[in-house]
Amino acid sequence: MLHVGTLLIDDIQDDTRMRRDTPAAHLVYGVPITTNASLQVIILALEKLLALQHPKVASVYSDGMMEIIRGQGIEIYWRDNFQCPTPKQFEDMIKQKTGHMIAMGPRIMQLFSENYHDYTELVLLVALYFQIRDDYCNLMKHEEIEEWPSLNNDQNKASSLYQSYTPLSNLVEKLSLIFFGNAPKT
Repeated sequence: MLHVGTLLIDDIQDDTRMRRDTPAAHLVYGVPITTNASLQVIILALEKLLALQHPKVASVYSDGMMEIIRGQGIEIYWRDNFQCPTPKQFEDMIKQKTGHMIAMGPRIMQLFSENYHDYTELVLLVALYFQIRDDYCNLMKHEEIEEWPSLNNDQNKASSLYQSYTPLSNLVEKLSLIFFGNAPKT
């Protein structure tokens, strides 16, 4: 639910034309109604969490949302200022905007559990894999490639194509170390 709400805003900010093979909501319904719907979904998610009546749930939610917003802001800054980040900067930004979205789930569940193991590293690596794979798949879609002349397109992020390779190879090694205790043989 929260992910969908943030994607609506993300699509507006990136002037995305297609989202999962469907025209982006702001192109169908307009920017004002899509922005309103996005904010409503984000607040509805917060209301559902507050109904859980745990004293720390609001801070977990607000901390996570702030990281997501900061990560998105960094990406917008790079795009609008024609800056290509280093692979490390790109990885950190993904962990911020996508990782903290995914990390909110386990963090909130742990508020109601006796399991206090820190899953942050694992969750951030899964988020890194998800985002790089998603960007790569978007770039490889024929209809998306045809939109490349537009510099304001989600699939035409200056960093995406270049950056999708180095972190992915490092990610395989990191996940292998976490799950299997050793790096893959190359």
